[in-house]
Amino acid sequence: MKFLIVGASGVPVNLGTVFIVTKALEDLLSTSTRDAVSYLAGIALSIFTNFLLNNFWTWGDRTQCAETGFFNRMLRFYLVSSLACIVQYVTSILLSRALMHAHLFSKEISGAYRLYHIVAPLVGIALGTIINFSLNHIWTFRAKKQGS
Repeated sequence: MKFLIVGASGVPVNLGTVFIVTKALEDLLSTSTRDAVSYLAGIALSIFTNFLLNNFWTWGDRTQCAETGFFNRMLRFYLVSSLACIVQYVTSILLSRALMHAHLFSKEISGAYRLYHIVAPLVGIALGTIINFSLNHIWTFRAKKQGS
């Protein structure tokens, strides 16, 4: 449950970053390049905030007696999250391309920021969550074995 709460806290970080970067790059890059940069920025920042919360709260009981130190866990978390990130990113890009011309999803929210900028990352986040929890639970935040 804690993992889902932390993950949920990453959603506004991710979507907020996508919004800010999309607006900042609105007139500077093509739509596909701008969307790619925006999605990557959102993913990168939300991974970092999620690591901090997971390290200190979700698996805080394991980090006191963990096999690995803080930076090693952060490296592992980024590796696991990178795999989930690839799933999220590819899903976001492919779904954006599919939805950007659909009347319902192409509705303007603010300038170049459209409804598909919310829907596509949310679907990607859902798929990445399954990968993230499973691998982080069994590898990143693994407690020491009994007798170690």
